Amino acid sequence: MQLRDEIAACCKALKLSRNLVENCGRIEAKSHEEYLLQLLRLELEHREASRKDRLLRNAGFYTVKTFADYIFDEIKLPYGLTPQDLKNASF
Repeated sequence: MQLRDEIAACCKALKLSRNLVENCGRIEAKSHEEYLLQLLRLELEHREASRKDRLLRNAGFYTVKTFADYIFDEIKLPYGLTPQDLKNASF
């Protein structure tokens, strides 16, 4: 475990993600170069996914909400309107 801690410290100093440490044990390769290439590709994929997630969060898109799982037990609806009407409505 001490080796992983040292790798994590090196990643931190190089400003690489902890994802690199987690992936280092999963890769099987025939050469050092192939191992390094696979490890770096996984890191690039992780960064791209993280970047997309961050951009989507920061974009401030409205959250799509539905009445599908809403519990109407304590809600009074106007006469003639049912929970099913709300679930089927498109706004």
